[in-house]
Amino acid sequence: MRVETNPVHGVRAAVVASPVGVNREIVEEGKNGYLASSKDEWFAKLDKLIRDPALRRKLGKAGREKVAAGYTLEHGFSKWQEILNGSQ
Repeated sequence: MRVETNPVHGVRAAVVASPVGVNREIVEEGKNGYLASSKDEWFAKLDKLIRDPALRRKLGKAGREKVAAGYTLEHGFSKWQEILNGSQ
């Protein structure tokens, strides 16, 4: 299990993240990770992941798939190329 404030699903790890910045875009609550605002939410969501290895694997796999589909270095580079070439 991996816990970060900026989720990096690149290693197929389930995440719990603060609902700030790009985290809100990447983390889909209960589908590929969890967002937590309060101390109680952090504890509850971490506890859920600690107790359920199958859930950790499922969320981690879904997170990795989402990142691979649109948040890789290659994807970011191609977006910058489009912007710099005026294609955007």
